[in-house]
Amino acid sequence: MLKNKKADVSGEFVLWSFRFIMTIVVVAGIIAVAAILYVKQYDIRQVEATQINQKIFSCNLFQDETFNSDSLRKCLNIDEKEEYVNLTVEYNSKKKSAYIGDDSIGETCKIIEKFKIKPLCQKSVYYILFNSKERATLNVLVGIKKVEKNAV
Repeated sequence: MLKNKKADVSGEFVLWSFRFIMTIVVVAGIIAVAAILYVKQYDIRQVEATQINQKIFSCNLFQDETFNSDSLRKCLNIDEKEEYVNLTVEYNSKKKSAYIGDDSIGETCKIIEKFKIKPLCQKSVYYILFNSKERATLNVLVGIKKVEKNAV
């Protein structure tokens, strides 16, 4: 029986080339996925600040004239070394304010442009009904340091 040796060699070469190319594609895919998922560190402080804002509204602290730092502390469970919350209600030329957390974060938020490593500062202004009858302005300042964990 006659055998075509050239056909066997070329068939093996094609099969070997196909396996080699597929191995390269799989390795490149694994490297690409690993690079996409593990290179960038995401800063989630903005999401945390938004959640703190929502929690303040769910507690309805500003509906009563007796809100203070203790009632704010009971409402929010925050790391006071890394986070700062300042709540100010302005109504009828009166101003009522309460804060919890590290006050240096609040001061840093006021002059944030001067710092290289910055905490996240989220300032929000809401218009609400105070005591269910008076229009008031609610100013919320949330400062989150957590720079070592979140800053890129």
